[in-house]
Amino acid sequence: MDGELDEFAVQAITAGMDAVGEVTVRLRHEGTLSAGHGADTDIIVAAAKAYVQALNRVAASRASGPRLTPERMGAERVGTEVAK
Repeated sequence: MDGELDEFAVQAITAGMDAVGEVTVRLRHEGTLSAGHGADTDIIVAAAKAYVQALNRVAASRASGPRLTPERMGAERVGTEVAK
């Protein structure tokens, strides 16, 4: 699956020796952004979790087709009512 890393952000959630880091990743695939988040005491593990979550979202959106949002649902209803 081709894609482009659009954003990679790291933040510390807690402090100390066992600090938890959070990683946010945004991937761009065919013009669509998919985000992933991961948290762990090992920042590499957190980054991998975030990347895999973003990839899973890309795969899910490809399998299900275009996402139906409430705005689109309203527009479809209005379009069918006008046509009647």
